[in-house]
Amino acid sequence: MTRTVCIALSETAPAISGIHWAFDNVCQNGDNVVVVMAIKSEADRAKHTQETKDLVCFLANQSANIKYKVEVVVASSSAGAAIVDFVAGLKPDTLVVTPFSKLAADIAKKDAEFCRENASCAVVVAPVGATEEASAESFLTKAALKGMLFKPKVNWF
Repeated sequence: MTRTVCIALSETAPAISGIHWAFDNVCQNGDNVVVVMAIKSEADRAKHTQETKDLVCFLANQSANIKYKVEVVVASSSAGAAIVDFVAGLKPDTLVVTPFSKLAADIAKKDAEFCRENASCAVVVAPVGATEEASAESFLTKAALKGMLFKPKVNWF
């Protein structure tokens, strides 16, 4: 059995709402595992990079009967250079970038192109306006209701 992981790299409410969009439009496997991660600042990158490594190790060391695969990483363009670090480290099948303005969409396309070239994964850029402001709590509630919430013993927030 394989469980897939949808990881959100998010520092803003619009980015979190982009996770909702990806959850509904990209994460099609009914047995997804959902992890929500917040990148609060550039200074937090080292801490979060270590936590990402911890997460990968955690998933790799789980039951031999369940294999974990990172399927989707969601990020807004506001996550900046951190996107590439995480995408390269997690090796997802797909990166979903969720811009929340025309300017952010232009930046997102550049970020997406960089990830496509350097992280060897498919990239989906959500349409501008496809996401609305939402809270992490509402996303976690939505994920939990679908039975897809999984949280390792790591302090993501």
